[in-house]
Amino acid sequence: MTRTGRIVIALMSSVLAFLLLMAAIGAWWWQTHRGDLERDSQIAASEGMRFGETSNEAGCLEQALLRHDACQNFSCQVGNNLFLSTCLKTAGPSSGFCIDVPARDELMQTALWRRKTCTEVDRPDSFCQALLNQVQAHCQ
Repeated sequence: MTRTGRIVIALMSSVLAFLLLMAAIGAWWWQTHRGDLERDSQIAASEGMRFGETSNEAGCLEQALLRHDACQNFSCQVGNNLFLSTCLKTAGPSSGFCIDVPARDELMQTALWRRKTCTEVDRPDSFCQALLNQVQAHCQ
């Protein structure tokens, strides 16, 4: 076998070993944290439902943005998305809440709207933009 062939095989073996290692770490992480994620998700959804019963759509988004500020990790942001989703389901309507909200399949308009909206509320990060996905789902 040529030197180039041996190098290619070595590189492919290294990549495969790396991918297997990442899969093992991911499986371990999921097994270790799954219970906490499920519990935290149920709590956030329940809190959202209760908050929505006494609020309107705009109030739900405002509360989710306040909760967003306290989140420092991915699992907290997932819970906050659930909070907003369930809150919007039980909340009363807000005048004009869904005006200018693009459909989720309008990719360019969605990207522009999310960036603009998050910048306007001084949260120009990807977690804010992910949160707005719940608003789009609610408004469709």
